[in-house]
Amino acid sequence: MNNIITNQNKVDYIMLLGSQRSAYSKAKKIQNLEWLVQAISLITPIIGLLALPIQYEKYALLIGVFFSAINVATYITGKKRTDEGANIQEQFDTKLFDIVWDSFLCGDKVPTNRILQLSNEYKKNDLSNWYSKEIKESLEECTAILLCQNSNLTWDNDLRKRFVRDLFIFLIIYFLSFTIYLIFRNESFLDSLLLISPTLSFLFFAIINISNQRDTIKEKENLALKIQMLFEGIKNHQVPPTKNELRAIQNIIYACRKKPEKIPDWYYRISKENFETTIDDCVKINIRTYNLQ
Repeated sequence: MNNIITNQNKVDYIMLLGSQRSAYSKAKKIQNLEWLVQAISLITPIIGLLALPIQYEKYALLIGVFFSAINVATYITGKKRTDEGANIQEQFDTKLFDIVWDSFLCGDKVPTNRILQLSNEYKKNDLSNWYSKEIKESLEECTAILLCQNSNLTWDNDLRKRFVRDLFIFLIIYFLSFTIYLIFRNESFLDSLLLISPTLSFLFFAIINISNQRDTIKEKENLALKIQMLFEGIKNHQVPPTKNELRAIQNIIYACRKKPEKIPDWYYRISKENFETTIDDCVKINIRTYNLQ
């Protein structure tokens, strides 16, 4: 027996979800600013070389430093808000799942007064039934928790893979085109580096984003395989996962949540219809596949 579906809609749990949403919303606003700055950094050399070549060549390096500084500032600020959101989400999960808080991994909990402040900032009423109602009370507690954890980590991996692919393709096309143009202009290597300097912040930003997204994809795929093994253990041997195993899974989920590289909202909206799988569908499939009733 488990009380996950009932408990998740209680006031104190909804308060945690509201504060988590507020923290992540702040992180996404910073991320949107970050993407806007990156877009401007890509457009600036094109406009500069075509419209104001003399002025652009004089100030290109300074412009590049400016974009890099903004990039660092938005990364640090966005990561702080992401860490806060991940910490609050971990509080929600550990309380709901009745598993211990890992202070070595997660540090101190976000204080209650900060949670109240963030929760009051969230005005929407869309936080009920965070985990699927398909997780019935008749399921063993550890099995129900495993279903929740599985739905937490698997649904967006296909979207991440497509995003990484598209970002990599854009990176190659953009800088290859720029290189061909500079060769056509017969620019020296140092002059070419100077002219392209405003775009270097985007280059570093994209490389780091691709690398971390790939790490997240790999971590989620490996964890999905481990969860599958635990489901097989339930199906074949009627052996549910232990709380220690669930805590180990939660550690990896938390580590993924802390990474500041998220799928941008604009990209998610473009690809939503192709990649979104509902949590209810995931739970139904797992219950049917592994005979978890």
